[in-house]
Amino acid sequence: GGAAWPEVRLAVSERRRELVLRGPELEERVRLRGLDPAVFELPLLQHLELGAGLGTLPGEVCGLRALRSLVLRGNNLRQLPEQLGLLSELRSLDVSGNKLQCVPASLGLLTQLRGLNLSWNLLEELPLGLSRCSSLTHLQLSHNRLRQLPPDIMENPLSLLTSLCAASNSIHTLGPSINRLPAL
Repeated sequence: GGAAWPEVRLAVSERRRELVLRGPELEERVRLRGLDPAVFELPLLQHLELGAGLGTLPGEVCGLRALRSLVLRGNNLRQLPEQLGLLSELRSLDVSGNKLQCVPASLGLLTQLRGLNLSWNLLEELPLGLSRCSSLTHLQLSHNRLRQLPPDIMENPLSLLTSLCAASNSIHTLGPSINRLPAL
């Protein structure tokens, strides 16, 4: 069936590369009927911003292979689809202000990723493999429950990382290996 939401119907008809869906009216629609699945029928989409009180992110988002920017800030997400690593063109992922307790290890497959914002969540640890995100320049981890930075980003330094923010966590010591991040 066609798109139920006029914003999505328009985006489909115009073959849009960018779609922003956020605000109280959309939150009400999501609460009552869920997200319009036609969002995932936009193969050219490069920027998707969803801020409509989502409790879950449908795995179909991982079929949007042209996505370069995914903004899921300020939802109620508790987890992300494991297949997120399939979004090989992704340059920026913002999942700040959610209720994430973990993030999928497949994030390590996102070698084009430059900006990763995981701040304001409930993360106690990060998966091994983030060091494979070799293009990462900005990593935001503040306001979580992290006890340490991921050991592998110290052992296999992210050579392009220029910004690492990990304030308001439970990290007591960074250790000498922090010096291995050459661009910081």
